[in-house]
Amino acid sequence: MLVRKQLLFTTIIATLVLCACAKEKIVSDDVSTEENRTVSDGVSIEENSDLAASQEETDVIDHTKSPKSREEVNIDAESTALYDKFLADEVKATFYKKGDNSDLYFLSAFLKDGENYTLSEIIDGEISYRRDKYQENLKFDVFKDSYIDCGLDGDIEMVVEIYFEESHFPLYMIIKNVAGSLKVCFAGSNSGRKGTDIEYNGVVSEYLSFGRESNIENYAYIDAKGDYNSWYENENHRYFGGDEGDTLYDCFNVDSNIFRGVEELRVSFIRFDNEQEYAQFFLLDDYDGEEIDDVPINGVNPYDEARKILTEKGYPIISSEEATTLIDNRRREIGLTDEIYSY
Repeated sequence: MLVRKQLLFTTIIATLVLCACAKEKIVSDDVSTEENRTVSDGVSIEENSDLAASQEETDVIDHTKSPKSREEVNIDAESTALYDKFLADEVKATFYKKGDNSDLYFLSAFLKDGENYTLSEIIDGEISYRRDKYQENLKFDVFKDSYIDCGLDGDIEMVVEIYFEESHFPLYMIIKNVAGSLKVCFAGSNSGRKGTDIEYNGVVSEYLSFGRESNIENYAYIDAKGDYNSWYENENHRYFGGDEGDTLYDCFNVDSNIFRGVEELRVSFIRFDNEQEYAQFFLLDDYDGEEIDDVPINGVNPYDEARKILTEKGYPIISSEEATTLIDNRRREIGLTDEIYSY
């Protein structure tokens, strides 16, 4: 699970609603890059245009929000020189643990907060860590560079995607020029269960799946200063009753008769910094997946029972409209204005 120092508020909604309301994913693997470069033996970095790979576009991807190639952006001379030197292993970037979500690659396990590293030191550190910790023989393959404008202030940041041999899952880093020094604003990764999407305006979304019963969606914003700002996180759970199993009764520690006729209860825990926990939900029936009406069934209203249980567990009930308001308020608090967000 994504680790966050956040409190919870909870909302329970159906999968179709979640799919409709979730922010459109931007597939980072589809970003166009000026060129690919390789690190020979993890030390020297040189161009290797033969490794460039363009992926087929699909209708579900909005490429106007994706990172862009160097030719598509206007980078100032100082940033251009610094980014090139970082890719050539000639300058270092400062690593900050706050923006490290590189779960698959564990950067915080071997990089120290606030210290400076070259690209090769990061790659070699990863290889050494995986060898010593997991006896893996990880080998560097290729990296790609693309560009974004966090906060849409005209100062361009660089996105570096690092790939290792026999792995389809990249390590991402957002690098920013801050007054002549480079900063690692964010580090993320993909895996078989996790996807990371970086948008041109600095919005970062991550999706982590634990199968049919739970998943996590995390949203953050890298602002114009290069600071990582946690926005909110959905932790979605599905609790089954009826013929599907007894997780509904086990997880809520209730008698099976309380939710008789209910097949599934879907819960989304939505986390903010320093916020109370809330809940909103509905239930599905045992036969055709239709939403159960908020009325008594055989003298018992399952909604009332669920409200009681969740309230006793510390989750006050709110509406979906109230949840949307809280999300929008938090977005504006972290500087993600309507103009930047709607880019």
